[in-house]
Amino acid sequence: MGLRYRKSFKLAPGLRLNMSKSGFGLSVGPRGFSMSLGPSGIYRNVNLPGGFSFRDRASGSSQRPIISRSSDSARVEISVSISLEDDGTVIFKDRDGKPLPPQLQELTKKQQGETVKAWLTKECEEINQKIESLDAIHLGTPPPSQKPVYSPIPFTSDRPFLPTPKKLGILGHLFPWLKRRIEAHNATAEAEYEDRLNTWRDYKAKHEKAEADRRVLLQERLYKEPAAMQMVLEQRLEAVPWPRETIIATEISESGSAAIIGLDLPEIEDIPRKTATYGGRGWKVTIKELSDNKVTQLYMRHVHGIAFRVLGETFAALPTIQEVVVSGYSQRPNKATGQIADEYLYSVKVSREAWSTLRFDNLPAIEVTDSLSRFELRRDMTKTGRFNSVEPFATLSPDTGSP
Repeated sequence: MGLRYRKSFKLAPGLRLNMSKSGFGLSVGPRGFSMSLGPSGIYRNVNLPGGFSFRDRASGSSQRPIISRSSDSARVEISVSISLEDDGTVIFKDRDGKPLPPQLQELTKKQQGETVKAWLTKECEEINQKIESLDAIHLGTPPPSQKPVYSPIPFTSDRPFLPTPKKLGILGHLFPWLKRRIEAHNATAEAEYEDRLNTWRDYKAKHEKAEADRRVLLQERLYKEPAAMQMVLEQRLEAVPWPRETIIATEISESGSAAIIGLDLPEIEDIPRKTATYGGRGWKVTIKELSDNKVTQLYMRHVHGIAFRVLGETFAALPTIQEVVVSGYSQRPNKATGQIADEYLYSVKVSREAWSTLRFDNLPAIEVTDSLSRFELRRDMTKTGRFNSVEPFATLSPDTGSP
């Protein structure tokens, strides 16, 4: 195909939904009464009307209360962090990361219980969404008829206002020293305005140039320059909210009619296994692990979903492309040598005409593993989702681009 223009780059996850280890912070302590932590133990703090404060030890060795008069009766607060462990247990910690004593745990639950429960509900949603997003990556695939369109982005920064000069007034005319001070103030204000104005003009000029370049890129260069096609495709793919990190390499033919794309797919070990449920009561989340079979099936659908989405984004981003080859590979040990090497899990060749026969207005009804079978597909996969290596339709030339 005369492929020459090569670029490799990383598609970073758009969803950073990791099970929290550090949790979030809370402040505990009612007006007039609170508890504080210190190296020597836990103390109760009571602020009384009239500026009196009362402090005694709530744990450790006994000690007589300390009563003092203070003009500041502000409330004392405790910093508490909440974290969710892998087994679903909620841990309350102090600012040093140490487990909170039972008395302060109960105080935290009493005062901030609703906040903690809302956070636990959100954590469960995010944990589950990590799995759901893997299965849904193909749902945002655009139709091939959706060509790039230039839409100008307005420059929204307001021009700086010229400050109103400070007037001399009667005193300024009477006292030369005051006149000099006012004139110096006005000169400084005007110089600062000129600096702000010049900065604003520079930003405006850069914005206008960037917009002019973007217009030419999308309206002219995209249709005749493979390097411009690479740029548009990279921007398009990087804008997708990928749930897992994926390395991609692309090549565009000199004619701009064909593309080869290599996908360094996530490993099955990277697939999340946990689901979470919280009923809104108590202080523990139910964590369940997916079975090995379900994880394998999820991995199978996800890696096919990546290919499906990349195919769709490529045809939509590059109007001159008529054929795309997408090949996905993974790092696996060679059974004969034990050396880690790239093995292709699948390779699919799709024409624009064939791709256009899909119903992009009904993507939820498409099963991506079956859909790719409609095209020229090389894949050796068992019914349980296990892959054997295959030969791709085409391989990429040595990488000369930056990762």
